[in-house]
Amino acid sequence: MTLATPLPDDTDAPAFPPVPRRLDRTARAVPLTVLPSGLWRMAMAVGIPVGFSGQLAEDWRPGLETSSCITLLTLVIELFAFLTIGLTGAARHANGSSTNC
Repeated sequence: MTLATPLPDDTDAPAFPPVPRRLDRTARAVPLTVLPSGLWRMAMAVGIPVGFSGQLAEDWRPGLETSSCITLLTLVIELFAFLTIGLTGAARHANGSSTNC
């Protein structure tokens, strides 16, 4: 005995509601907003004393562990930022519209 009832065959119904244009543009802007801080972190990871002055700038020498951690953090944040584009792209692809906004 099965408890599941068969679902109606609605192949014409979209899987997701359409993505509004402003939300699509916002999702495309997210990676650009986190890019400056990512570049700043990468400069810090290679030893450039960005944002430091005086004695702290002279003492800043990141080791391999610190540089690896900063690089990994930057990559994870950038991947999450690009995920916003993927989420809106999945909804747009499921609806069958492939127009770029």
